[in-house]
Amino acid sequence: MKIIFVSGNPEKIAIAKEELKPFGIEVKSLKLNVEEIQAETIEEVALQKAEDAYKLLKKPLIVVDAGLLIEAFKGFPGPYTKYAEKWFGANGLMKIMSKTKNKKVRVKWCLVYKDKKTRKIFTSSGEGFFSENKKGVGGNWFECLIIDPSTYLTLGEYESEKKRTEFWGPIWVDFAKWFIKYKH
Repeated sequence: MKIIFVSGNPEKIAIAKEELKPFGIEVKSLKLNVEEIQAETIEEVALQKAEDAYKLLKKPLIVVDAGLLIEAFKGFPGPYTKYAEKWFGANGLMKIMSKTKNKKVRVKWCLVYKDKKTRKIFTSSGEGFFSENKKGVGGNWFECLIIDPSTYLTLGEYESEKKRTEFWGPIWVDFAKWFIKYKH
C-alpha cells in the first residue's frame, strides 16, 4: 500500500516513513509549491493545502501542518507558526517568552488525507513548557524550545524520531489504521 506525502520537509518525511512502515504503508514524498493560506486554525491551513495539492496531482495524498500554541498568548502563533519563524525566530520568541510567567505551550499536528471522494482530518497534540534556553537540534524551528514534561528534555534533545513522535501523539497510527480499513 502506498501514499503520497506532499511535503518538502525531510524531517516530516522521515517521521512519516518510520511511523507508517510497520503498517505496510509506503510513503512517497513529493514537494509541491502549494500556497499556505492564512487562516484561523491549523486544520483550515492543512485542508486547503490538501485540496490544492489534489487539484495538481489528482492522486490520493496526505499533507501535514503543525503549529505552536502559546497559552499566555491565547494560542498564538497557532496557524501562523510558519510566519512567526520569519518574524522573530527562536531567539525572538525566547526574548518574548522571558517576559511572561505562563510558559505552557501546546504543539498541534493536523494530517489531512484527500482523494477524489474523501477528505479526512486527523489531529493530535502534545503539551509542554517553554524552555529558557535553546537545547538540542533538529525538528521544527521551535522544537529546541519546548520541554516535554514527561522527560524534562526539549523535543530537540530527543535522540530518536520515535521519542519525538510519542510527544506529538498518535496521529500517524490513527491515520494508518483508518487508511488500511478505507483501502480494503
